[in-house]
Amino acid sequence: MGDFITIIIYAIVALVAVGALYFMRLFPILPIVTVLLLFRVLFDGVNKFSVAGVSVTSLLGAALLGIAIGMVMTGLSGLLAFASTLVLIYFSNLQAQAGFGVELGDEFIRFASVLGVFFIMRNLRSLPSRNSILLIIQMMGLVSALFSMLQFLSGTGMQIQGLTRIAGAMAHPNSAGLLYAMALTASTISLLAGISRKRSWAFSLLFGAVLLLTGSVGGVIAAVLMLTSYGLLAYHVPKRVRSVTVGVVVVTVLGFVLSPLGGTRLGELSSLDLSSSSESNSLEWRLGRWNDILLYWRESPFIGQGFGSSTKGAMLNGYPPHNEYVRALVEIGILGFLLVAAFVWLSMRRIKHVAQLPFNDPLVPGLTLAVLIGMLVNALSENTFMYSVPAYVLAMLLGLLWRRADSREDREWEISDSGRFSPIKNSIS
Repeated sequence: MGDFITIIIYAIVALVAVGALYFMRLFPILPIVTVLLLFRVLFDGVNKFSVAGVSVTSLLGAALLGIAIGMVMTGLSGLLAFASTLVLIYFSNLQAQAGFGVELGDEFIRFASVLGVFFIMRNLRSLPSRNSILLIIQMMGLVSALFSMLQFLSGTGMQIQGLTRIAGAMAHPNSAGLLYAMALTASTISLLAGISRKRSWAFSLLFGAVLLLTGSVGGVIAAVLMLTSYGLLAYHVPKRVRSVTVGVVVVTVLGFVLSPLGGTRLGELSSLDLSSSSESNSLEWRLGRWNDILLYWRESPFIGQGFGSSTKGAMLNGYPPHNEYVRALVEIGILGFLLVAAFVWLSMRRIKHVAQLPFNDPLVPGLTLAVLIGMLVNALSENTFMYSVPAYVLAMLLGLLWRRADSREDREWEISDSGRFSPIKNSIS
């Protein structure tokens, strides 16, 4: 990214921040952020374009980051944490640019916008209803799913290792698979909670179908883990819900195994040969690349090579490492890895705290726990947090949980005596 483009993007960030700072008390922020997220899905891959040489995804990321800056400056919640994290990421990214190329500056804007979504949700004046949260995730999945169906019906898609895989509006079938896993989980939970049953049924079937079309083994595993985590680990979940989630898991796995595309993908894994140096399938390729990229980590084990240093493939001849734990070690070192681990641990504590609050509806903390577990496991073999759209979903859920956990209101998400959800604050702000 050239100096001129960099100046344009940072100018947009500053202008949007000032605008958000001025207007945030006049207009509800969450609908605006939701529209930006929906456009981010639309322009993630197949529809991606540039304006005056600046990627539209960078512009959307800059807008989200600007809104976050404005909200944090006004609400002051997390101001020190947000500012210090941005400064650390920025200078770490400069280190990566010095060693591996100035184009790595794009990664700062992308990840900073994900961080921005977390702090936007952290600073909302009032919490959205659980119905609104589920609907946002479903709408994000729907935007891409419609393109997936069009690609399937027209016989188009991505040719990857001789297979036609469907990515919808997303940049890659694996990122599409992770988004559809989230949307399937949200829709299944919505169905089990009795929220808009017809819509929930339709979305569950749609997202299950397009998930299988991606041919993403990681996406299917993520869906299985998310549904299983909700059914078995979420707090105060009825036994019938646990049984139904297990049933959905079984149907999803069987559908993938019995489909031609899924059978072919699984056949690749069954031919894995660790005794030779061949890389005949994607898993063997991953194992080889992890060994290669760890050589860079050994050069700077404590602070890493700089944030984003592996994202453009400068280390692996055009490919990212396909393991977020390895990538974190290489880019931000042991110290950065420990900071990320501490954030995950604190998030888990807040999820548990919110789920155990008196009168609290366990749906949102259960969904957040399920998505977090699914993404942490997916990160073992995918570029999970480089998939911007799924990362935005996780950031949204975690931000809302941190907002609720630290709230002085005891009854913002509660269940009424009739057992139906009855939020004290139900406006979308």
